[in-house]
Amino acid sequence: GPPAVLAIMGGLAVLRAPGRWLTVPGGRFAAAWLVAGAALLYTLGPWERRLSEGYHLPIALLAATGLHAVIRPRFSEAGFRWTLATVAGMGVLGNLWMAAVVVLGALDMKEPHYVTRADAAALEWLAKARGDDVVLSSPALGTLIPIWSDAKPYWGHPVETIDAERKRAEVESFYRAGIDERCRLLRRTGATLVYAGPVERSMGGADLRGQPGLNPAYETAEVTFFRVTGCASRP
Repeated sequence: GPPAVLAIMGGLAVLRAPGRWLTVPGGRFAAAWLVAGAALLYTLGPWERRLSEGYHLPIALLAATGLHAVIRPRFSEAGFRWTLATVAGMGVLGNLWMAAVVVLGALDMKEPHYVTRADAAALEWLAKARGDDVVLSSPALGTLIPIWSDAKPYWGHPVETIDAERKRAEVESFYRAGIDERCRLLRRTGATLVYAGPVERSMGGADLRGQPGLNPAYETAEVTFFRVTGCASRP
């Protein structure tokens, strides 16, 4: 958008006149960050969101430089004030858009926005269990498992989980499936623990107590961690 265009102008200005607008090391660093950041954002696939963190710093710094070095000499004082107001207004619209995206994303969530006491207690139990478990759970709980314990969620994050779309589909299918299909998925996923809580039950309503090869390892009135001890289809 416009800030990026201004940042390019500012980057060229600091390189053409070192030390005039920014210190020589600072100007060169900001210009290098601007170029390297743009290259990384469009070359490394699904990790670009992580790489964009902090990228607003060189853009803002060089955009301000571009305003003063390139735009200001071409306008009267009154005209430049209007230009500043326009740029600031567009920046506000961007912030409003980001806030709206967060709110709309939260409203679209199908799982709870909070961790129940029962889920928290189960996660505390998991933290004390052996650390090499692979846990099959709902996506809502899968994102929390690495925070609470050394166990590995089969699906934990849409970006940081390898082959995330396929694994999420398998997780969702597991809680809807019948006994034979769940056996196949247990073998495929390599899970050693399976979680059953309110969210998991809402995904399909399957009763995991009748599943061969699943034995309760942690159980309360609301949630259960099942230990996978093998799986055989019903005859």
